[in-house]
Amino acid sequence: MIALAHDAALRSSELLALRWGDIETPQENGINIVRIRWSKTDQKAQGAVAPMSDFTAQAITRIKPINANPRGRIFDMSPSTLARRIRAAAEAAGLDHANITSHSPRLGIAQDLAAAGVPMPGLMQAGRWKSPATAVRYTEHLSASDTPAAQYLKTQHYRGKAA
Repeated sequence: MIALAHDAALRSSELLALRWGDIETPQENGINIVRIRWSKTDQKAQGAVAPMSDFTAQAITRIKPINANPRGRIFDMSPSTLARRIRAAAEAAGLDHANITSHSPRLGIAQDLAAAGVPMPGLMQAGRWKSPATAVRYTEHLSASDTPAAQYLKTQHYRGKAA
């Protein structure tokens, strides 16, 4: 559940709305796809697709009932139960769970992508954000050593003496 929310940058409402038929593993090109039918930024329900890792696709396959109804919900729980389960998983992993919410996986993928040097258009596409300001807000807490600029500067070899 957490891996899927992370990989596809899902809001809790999007995660809880997923149906078994929304998971497509793998596509012809080897990519696993999640179909997002509606979100708060898609009021006309045009839908979107997001990738998911092989790890996540395999985990989803393991929990899928043999005769799963394609219209059946994958995670049949309330938003508060989802938040409690994510906090409990963080606590079990030894993480400080005080600030963990159901939005944390979405925040995490934004920070992971930014730390990997993904440019702003890629971040916006992954999170389905219409404004760069939102993506910046999600990544502003990266440490200076994790930013794309820091990664770039590590590759630079200046000649001459330091001032």
